Amino acid sequence: MAWALLDLGATVRVVDPDDLVTSSKVAAGLLTPVTGIRWSLTKGYADQLPEAYAFYRRRERELGVKVLHPRHSVRLFHSDEASKRWASRQGEALTQRFIHRQCGPGRLVNTQVYRDPRGGIEMKHASYLDTAGYLAASRAALIGRGIWATGKVSVVDLTLDSSGVTWEGQRCGTIVFCQGWEAAQHPWFDWVPFRSARGTIVSLQADLGGERRVVNNGAWVLPRHDGVIRAGATYDVRFDPAQPQVVPPTDITQLNQKLAAALAVPFAITASHSAVRPIIDRQRVLIGRHPGRERVAFFNGLGSKGSVRAPHYAQLLSRHLTKGEPLPADCDLSSSF
Repeated sequence: MAWALLDLGATVRVVDPDDLVTSSKVAAGLLTPVTGIRWSLTKGYADQLPEAYAFYRRRERELGVKVLHPRHSVRLFHSDEASKRWASRQGEALTQRFIHRQCGPGRLVNTQVYRDPRGGIEMKHASYLDTAGYLAASRAALIGRGIWATGKVSVVDLTLDSSGVTWEGQRCGTIVFCQGWEAAQHPWFDWVPFRSARGTIVSLQADLGGERRVVNNGAWVLPRHDGVIRAGATYDVRFDPAQPQVVPPTDITQLNQKLAAALAVPFAITASHSAVRPIIDRQRVLIGRHPGRERVAFFNGLGSKGSVRAPHYAQLLSRHLTKGEPLPADCDLSSSF
C-alpha cells in the first residue's frame, strides 16, 4: 500500500509493529492459477497477475533484490474426487490459458520422488514471491527515506476532523489501517465479518531429485531459490486469538501425514511456523474509506492469495485516495454491508 501511494507521488509515513512472525513473513507467497478443492481458476487471476508482475519487477529494480521467482506449478490428482472436479473445469477457456499440459500417472513428476497414481496438470504463469525478502528490503528502503516508524497506532492517540488525522503531533490527510486479521478486534472495524484462519507451514529436509517446480499432491512442496524446502499448509478457523503464532502439534501430525502420502522419499520436518490469514466472509478483499469516518481507510481481506491480490487492490485504493477514482462496488468497504 505504501509503495502504491509513493508511485503516485503521495507523502507517506508507515507505522508498523515489525513483529517477528506475521502471515506475510510466514507465507510461501505462491501465485498459483488453479487452486482450492474445486480446482477453479483463482478469481481475478488473469487480470491481477500482469499487475503483480509489473509491480514486483519495479520493486526489484528499485530495491536491488530479486523477490519474484517464476515457477511452473504441478497439481496432482491426490484423490478420485479431485480428478472428477478437474474434469468439470478443464473445458473452461480462461482456465486453459494457464494450463501447460495434462498427463496421466507417472508422466508429470519423477515417481521415485512423488507418488503419482492418477496424473494431474502442470500450470504455467505461476510464481512465488519471497515475501520475507520483499518485506525486509522494503522496510530498509522506507527507513532510508525516513518514512518508517516502529510502533502501533491506537485509536485513543488519534484526533480526527474533517480535514485529516493527527497522531503524535504528526498530521496526515488519511490514515489507512492494514492490520490483517487483528482488524477484527479494532473498535472501528469490529463489524467487518472476518473468517480468518490460522495456517502452519513447515521447512523440510528431503532429496527432491533436482525438482524445482512447485508440486501439490494433497500438500504443496516448494523448493525455494535459497535451497530451503517449504511445505504446507493447514487451515484452522477455530484458532485461539490469544496464541495465533503457537504451532499446534495436531498441525505437524496432519502435515506429516499429507507429506508421507505425497512423497516417495524420506523427509524430515526441520522447522514450523504458524500465522493467521486475514479472511473476510465470502473471501472478499475490502478496501476504501470507513463509512462513518471519512479520513479513515481500510485495506484488508487478502487471505491466502495476498501475493497476487495485493498490488491490484493497493493500486485501486491509492488512486481512490489520491485521485478520487471510484472503487468497484464489490470491494468498497463503505458500500459493502
